[in-house]
Amino acid sequence: MMSTHDALELKELPSSDRTLTIGDEFMISDNLDSSAPIAVLNLPSVLKVKVSAPFRLRFSIVLLCLGGSMRIHLNMMEYLVKANDMVIVPEGTVGECLMLSDDTQIVMMAFASDFMIQDGVVRPMTGAFATVLRMPLIHLEDYEIEDVMSLYNMLRTRVADSHFMDKREFAILTMKAMYCYVSSHFRLSELETQLAQASSRIFEKFIELVEANYARHRQLKFYACELAVSPKYLSKVVLEVSGRSAKSWIMERVMLEAKVLIMEDNMSVLEISERLGFPNQSFFGTYFKKAAGMSPAAYKKDKCLS
Repeated sequence: MMSTHDALELKELPSSDRTLTIGDEFMISDNLDSSAPIAVLNLPSVLKVKVSAPFRLRFSIVLLCLGGSMRIHLNMMEYLVKANDMVIVPEGTVGECLMLSDDTQIVMMAFASDFMIQDGVVRPMTGAFATVLRMPLIHLEDYEIEDVMSLYNMLRTRVADSHFMDKREFAILTMKAMYCYVSSHFRLSELETQLAQASSRIFEKFIELVEANYARHRQLKFYACELAVSPKYLSKVVLEVSGRSAKSWIMERVMLEAKVLIMEDNMSVLEISERLGFPNQSFFGTYFKKAAGMSPAAYKKDKCLS
């Protein structure tokens, strides 16, 4: 039986009179009709995910916020999403919904991992989306919102048309068009210039390395070696760029994964400690309690009761 904090499948997303689907691999939904409840990404109540309990997505989501605000946690980064913001969340992301205002208006497009493969070509999270993995929130100008919404409304019309036979192909082409639009947005923005700074490059590479190696390496020395800098210099750069220590980033990623695994009913603490590369269950328990202020068992009980 799947825990409510296990990975979320596309088929588990909420349905409303504003929801349209193509099989079990593609869904679009919004709450732009004032008579409809906010049922698009109200994670705490609609998707049965408790606030401040992380979950893993097994599908990709493109969100467009047209009003209100929401505060979300994606992997190790927190974002405040406001009007005219687009958020691209790739499959495999560990996320939390921390706040959702009552007046939030959201457009959502969600798709399974292989939906964008057509004739063996194009996954959506390639090219410019490598940058999106690091900075998934994009602020669009009013004219850009109009362009994206034109694509979205055209897509809704075709998917809703019972006589239109090529819905899947049309959806793929529309999502590719949005992909090209976002790619162009990155090329025209100052983002690449900002990321070109030496300190920013080191920090971004450090985060990428942590994401790839947190289950095997928790020592700063490993990451400094991989980046060909001294641990002291890496600590200085990470602190300057992010305002946090390098060790805290490593610990947060380990703890984020630990919390997700703890809420999965089929995993024991021993199995989790082995998955995360701890020498034994006791060592993992001590590490977890130091970071979370409670034992793994107490954390699970607290989240299940809250």
